[in-house]
Amino acid sequence: MRMQDAPSFRTIHDELLSRSATLLKYHVSPTDRLAHFRRVLSAYLPDAQAFQAFFQSEASLSQEVASPEVLKEIYQVWRRRDTVGASLAWATWLVRRGQGKEASEVVQSSRTEVSGDDAQRQRLEDEWREVLRQMEQGDAQDDQDEDE
Repeated sequence: MRMQDAPSFRTIHDELLSRSATLLKYHVSPTDRLAHFRRVLSAYLPDAQAFQAFFQSEASLSQEVASPEVLKEIYQVWRRRDTVGASLAWATWLVRRGQGKEASEVVQSSRTEVSGDDAQRQRLEDEWREVLRQMEQGDAQDDQDEDE
């Protein structure tokens, strides 16, 4: 292997890790899904994109199957690489399940962590505002459907 090939190998590595996240849904129990995630975490060096893929894979499972414990562990590890992305994903998942107080605490904690980085703070504020706007629109649509 030549040194100039190293960046392309990293790209392939990261893409394969992201795609491996889809394998979570084939594990029936949350314990097995968590074990799969931990194996990947310890054997490879996932980037923020891979953590996002694992989070999305678990979050896309039905509400009865998706495990808050699995999602929380993915979030806690992911936030070391991408505080804002991980916090927004976790807070969005929480608020969609009626856990607004917990979601607000996650966002506030993230605000504190990125307080010195104006670009990251602005990203957090803008994207969180958009999540809340979409939630309000969804609630308004639900109210409209009930009236009909």
